[in-house]
Amino acid sequence: MPTSATAGSVVARLTSLAAATTASVLLVPSTAVAADDRAQSSSVEFIVTDEGSYEVGADVESLGDFLDENPEYVAAVARPEEVGTLASDTAALTHGTLRIRTTDCATATVTYTKVSGGPITVEPRIGQIGRLERKGDPRVVSSGGSASFTTGISSIGNVQGRMHVSEQGTTFRTDFVGCR
Repeated sequence: MPTSATAGSVVARLTSLAAATTASVLLVPSTAVAADDRAQSSSVEFIVTDEGSYEVGADVESLGDFLDENPEYVAAVARPEEVGTLASDTAALTHGTLRIRTTDCATATVTYTKVSGGPITVEPRIGQIGRLERKGDPRVVSSGGSASFTTGISSIGNVQGRMHVSEQGTTFRTDFVGCR
């Protein structure tokens, strides 16, 4: 004797079919590989102090090594809310990572992630060889925070992430990344 399908059983079958289809699409390895091939990135970690700027890996080995050699900056890491970038009675410090990422030669995103130190005012920027620099809005970034800026880019020329720190009057730059 034939059975009749109820609305509930049809929905259950469709839901099971959708779940199986979704699982098989997510398990296809070429999908993840294709996404990775489209993106290029570069990052630079740096420390900014009253006396100057230091690139981690080039100028100093690590933030810990820097603090061992310059103990006057320990308070800026231990109590960042009490130390401003322009503080006059204590040594000011900021520490973070600047990263550029391009996708498909269509967009670029520059991101600054602040690990420690007092608040600073940053203006994220993206530069491309043969093109003018594009600028995001200035914003204040505190310890544990980040600032990002995304813009469309040309399919010709390498791309560089930049960040201008207002209090220091300094612009930091990543390496150029290819656009393919």
